[in-house]
Amino acid sequence: MSKEKITDRIHELETVLEYEATIRLKHFSVGERICINQERGSLYEQLNETNSKPRQYKVSDFIENRIQFVLNKIENGN
Repeated sequence: MSKEKITDRIHELETVLEYEATIRLKHFSVGERICINQERGSLYEQLNETNSKPRQYKVSDFIENRIQFVLNKIENGN
């Protein structure tokens, strides 16, 4: 994955987490937020490049669908 794609993905994940923190209706459980943060950590490791074998982590398809749902909500101003 290119650095630009990694940076874009980190931005998506952070946007979703920030949105989740500012509204009363929660879209993700504590465990799902942990999974999102696991992926963020993995992506930061890949950007860092000091680790010869950065961990690879991607959220499940179920969580990914919810991430995309929230991003669409944000984009549409809901």
